[in-house]
Amino acid sequence: MIEEINNLKNLAIKNKDKLVLFFKFFVISALFFGLGNIYGQNLVFSEKSLKIGQNEQILASISAYSTKIENITKEQQALKNNTKEQFLFVASKNGKTYYKISCKNRIKEENKIYFQTEQDAKKAGYRRSKTCFK
Repeated sequence: MIEEINNLKNLAIKNKDKLVLFFKFFVISALFFGLGNIYGQNLVFSEKSLKIGQNEQILASISAYSTKIENITKEQQALKNNTKEQFLFVASKNGKTYYKISCKNRIKEENKIYFQTEQDAKKAGYRRSKTCFK
């Protein structure tokens, strides 16, 4: 046993340069292997974070788009609900007087402005028709 240990010592002394080179190679390899694993783990984590960020951006875009569609739909519904039957007064955008919807008038359809109340017509700067409000 002691003889074997002495043989190993002698072998190590003879091949000292080769052993030092081997240990340097081993340490450098282990170091790069460890760094590679750490980098790989961080890279996978970064990719997951990036994907999560992209998903949040996509969801935010979809949400904003849905909100715009809902607002447009609400506006269209409000326009449909405000049909001419709900208005009680009409005026010409070129004139100065307003009339009841039930009164006959000569206002062209493209020039008609509709009001729900007399106050709305007065606020817009129109006055009552003398012939319609007897």
